[in-house]
Amino acid sequence: MDRLLRPLLVLACLLLVACPLRRGSNDSDRVEGTREGDCTDSADNDGDGFFDCEDQGCWGSPDCPGTGDDDDATTDDDDAVDDDDATTDDDDAVDDDDTADDDDVVDDDDATTDDDDAVDDDDTADDDDATGPSLPAGTCAPVAVIGCGDVVNDDTSLPGVDDVMDGYPCTTSNESGPEIAFELDLPANTAIELYLTAFGVWELDLLLLEETGNGCRASDCIQYDNYYQQFTTSPGVTYYVVVDGFSGWAGSFGLEVTCLSSVH
Repeated sequence: MDRLLRPLLVLACLLLVACPLRRGSNDSDRVEGTREGDCTDSADNDGDGFFDCEDQGCWGSPDCPGTGDDDDATTDDDDAVDDDDATTDDDDAVDDDDTADDDDVVDDDDATTDDDDAVDDDDTADDDDATGPSLPAGTCAPVAVIGCGDVVNDDTSLPGVDDVMDGYPCTTSNESGPEIAFELDLPANTAIELYLTAFGVWELDLLLLEETGNGCRASDCIQYDNYYQQFTTSPGVTYYVVVDGFSGWAGSFGLEVTCLSSVH
């Protein structure tokens, strides 16, 4: 019996030496990209979970142009890998942790660059989103310029309306509601009427401001009333009218500007 088995065992050993076992796709010694066709065969040849050009072994190969992280400080790979540099934008969705704009929805956490998205950069640049930089307290940004014969309708309860002016030296009224300001374009030496119509509960007020060189500011209020203002313009003076809400009130309104007559 041993004489019969011995030749078979010798033959089997020779076959094993001449024809080594074929390794599977998960062999730990296999390196993706070391054999022809590795980077285009749609297979995970080294079993690391990455296929073809996604595998680092294929980065930089002729079959995978434009891939790979340069790990430098100046060059943009234009791929999904972060260059970890301080100046270059990868044009992907990964934050470079630098001062360049990634053109994505990730905040760069810098002080000067606008990401052109809806995420706040925590900086002084405008994010081009629905929320602009906050106005300093006590100041206003006129939404329009109006003049003689104009009638405007607006609403202080709409999203995004400013609410930074709560007190005025021309009144002791609590004007803690949101406010809308208009710049007045009026002829000099003219009697002017401003008439406010509140479409709802009458808790909106009219405040007249006179420009003193600091823009539209609550501290420059010269006249107050809850629906009607009359005054005469002075040459070279810019006026603002503010519609503000008593004790936090907000709502829709109409504002009419009438030029009565010239005063000589």
